[in-house]
Amino acid sequence: MTFANQRVAMLEAAYLANQGAVGVIRVNIDGNDTEFSSLEALYAEYLRWKTRAARENRTRPRVAQIYLGGFR
Repeated sequence: MTFANQRVAMLEAAYLANQGAVGVIRVNIDGNDTEFSSLEALYAEYLRWKTRAARENRTRPRVAQIYLGGFR
C-alpha cells in the first residue's frame, strides 16, 4: 500500500467520523494533528489524495474532462 493510499484511508475515516461537525476540525493523522477549517476542506484534501493515489495506481482515466462548448 502506497503512502497516498494510506492517506486516502485515513482521511476517509476522519471524514466519516466527523460527518456532523461544524467549524474547525482537528484530525490526528500519523501522529500529527492537522486542522481543517471546515468539513468541505477535509473533503477537498481527501479528493486531492484520492486523485494522487489513482495516478500512482494507474487507475485514473486518461481524459478527466472534455469541454464541448467550443473555443474559449
